[in-house]
Amino acid sequence: MGHKMIVLTNFAKGREASKSGDFKTALAQWKPLAEQGDAKAQFSVGLMYDKGHGVLQNHETAAKWITLAAEQAYVNAQCNLGVMYHNGEGVPQDDKIAAQWFTLAAEQGHAQAQTNLAFLYEDGHGVQQNEKTAAEWFILAAEQGNANAQSNLGRMYLAGEAVLQSYQTAFECFSKAAEQGHIEAQYNLGHVYIEGYGVLKNTHTAALWYTKAAAKGHAKAQYNLAQLCRGKDGVPLDEQATLKWCTKAAEQGYTPAQNDLGLMYKRGEGVPQNGEAAVYWYTKAAEKGDVISQYHLGNMYGLGDGIPKNGKVALYWYTKAAEQGHAKAQFNLGNMHRVGEEIPQNSELAAYWFIKSAEQGHMVAQFNMGVAYADGEGALKNISAALNWYNKAAEQGHAKAEYQLGLMHKRGDGVPQSDEAAVIWFTKSAAQDNASAQFNLGLMFDEGKGVIENSKTAAHWYTLATQQGYAEAQLSLALMYEVGRGVPKNAPTALKLFALAAEQGVTLAQYNMAVAFETGEGAPKDLTLAFEWYRQAAEQGHAQAQYNLGLFYKRGDGIPKNELIAIKWLTLAAEQGNASAQLNIGLMYEDGKGVEENGKIAVHWYTLAAKQGHAQAQTNLGFMYEDGSGIAKDRERAYMWYNLSAINGNKRGTKNKDQVAKLMTTSAISKAEKMSKRCLDSDYAEV
Repeated sequence: MGHKMIVLTNFAKGREASKSGDFKTALAQWKPLAEQGDAKAQFSVGLMYDKGHGVLQNHETAAKWITLAAEQAYVNAQCNLGVMYHNGEGVPQDDKIAAQWFTLAAEQGHAQAQTNLAFLYEDGHGVQQNEKTAAEWFILAAEQGNANAQSNLGRMYLAGEAVLQSYQTAFECFSKAAEQGHIEAQYNLGHVYIEGYGVLKNTHTAALWYTKAAAKGHAKAQYNLAQLCRGKDGVPLDEQATLKWCTKAAEQGYTPAQNDLGLMYKRGEGVPQNGEAAVYWYTKAAEKGDVISQYHLGNMYGLGDGIPKNGKVALYWYTKAAEQGHAKAQFNLGNMHRVGEEIPQNSELAAYWFIKSAEQGHMVAQFNMGVAYADGEGALKNISAALNWYNKAAEQGHAKAEYQLGLMHKRGDGVPQSDEAAVIWFTKSAAQDNASAQFNLGLMFDEGKGVIENSKTAAHWYTLATQQGYAEAQLSLALMYEVGRGVPKNAPTALKLFALAAEQGVTLAQYNMAVAFETGEGAPKDLTLAFEWYRQAAEQGHAQAQYNLGLFYKRGDGIPKNELIAIKWLTLAAEQGNASAQLNIGLMYEDGKGVEENGKIAVHWYTLAAKQGHAQAQTNLGFMYEDGSGIAKDRERAYMWYNLSAINGNKRGTKNKDQVAKLMTTSAISKAEKMSKRCLDSDYAEV
């Protein structure tokens, strides 16, 4: 009895000294007791070596003393020794041995040991994984008030892991642990109040619990609190609090907070807009593999949004995000390779990334794949594949895809030709203000293809396309106003629309503008303006404009006369088959105006015009045969061409035919008549 009293007294003295921080005295009191085999003293000495209190820290020595205590069934020592084996401190890391010591302590009712053993069973470390056994140990520890066990038991009840799911029980467990200051439980209690799990939803109470956890450094709680402070779910908007808590979470490396902070600085939400700060936080998250931040960095560097534009860096981050399956990044990466801006253009790589994005349902990528297969750019030309991708994009309402499907049905590309189907797709696209579709729908109503012809409806669609600046629609609508078809006749409006189309380079509109200024019909007569519009149309290859421009130079209409330039433009028109130009070139070579006189060349051009049924050219060609100018004299052919000219209404041809007939035999005239008939019957193929 006396010895026991001495032990207790010495142990108590050591405890008091330890509490006051006098570890030297504590060790002096405890060590002799420990050496005598006192388990409590052995454990206390072990803790001193473990923490370096009054002695040099030495985990091996700590493990030695704690083991001695644990082998005497001292429950605290058993639990601590389990921790040391789990962490590999002072002993080799061994979860199997850790589990054995935790079990011994747990079976004695040690709450922390029960909790630690539960974790081992839950994770399958040192024991066979068994979540049900884990739950049983958590329950025992929780009943003793262990906050960690209560918190984790709440998690299991919330998810229904190894226990029957019960939001009410989860709420109760979280509440008990949270009231003890358990950070994770405080966070989870905030979560259940947000979602209304086992309790009525209450964002204000949720904010209180998030605040408690956040103040202790819980990153998720800080982030969630920042979200609530954005003015969500009845919590007042507080941009300063949002910034404060989001920054705290981000500084702890919480990726969603870093991403959000990047977005805040990028947009200037609650903070001054700052591209460099946005990049800083996005990079923090992106370097940890956050795909959203990688995508945003690609955008910022690709567009030069708040930072200097850098295509190579944009390519790097887009690639990172794309490789993780981010559809928009895949699309943008495809676009970079397609355009070749700051990187080599590569149609194959563009198609590769477009198809990756398209397969995830990215509408624009699906459309681009349709274009790639339709045009054979980056992929083998495949109309069926193009049709497939256009359909996928169109099903999502992509206006350009709908328009392309309309064109394919109109032309019969990869599908049976169907004007009716074309009208359906054009209508869908036109309803989304696609100007090309509106114009084509106007054409369908104008021409009565796939729908009943209706010039008013055609004018309606042309008007909508015109309002978007669609040049071909401006031309078509101008032609309608010019004659009063589908709209009231209105020459000034027609001229205005012709001008709009002409300024966009539409050749026919330029030609019509020239005609209006040349004739004074619908516009004040102005040969200078007429000349300018003829020139623009002629330079784009409009044959009639080239012919008229040639005449301007030949006659000197509004410009200095220049037969050399005249012959140039007349030749260009003539080479396109313009019969009047062919006639005029023939005249110039016959008369030697602007060129050296050459009957043979004159005959060549007269013949080309004559074969097109040009009456004046036929008369002139007849004269060349009659006179033997540039070709061997031949009265029968002269008669034939005069006769054809007369048939086509040329009075001079009639007169010349009658005159040459007086010099011909009846047989020759008959032969010439037959030649004329054969020529007409063959449409001038047999001359």
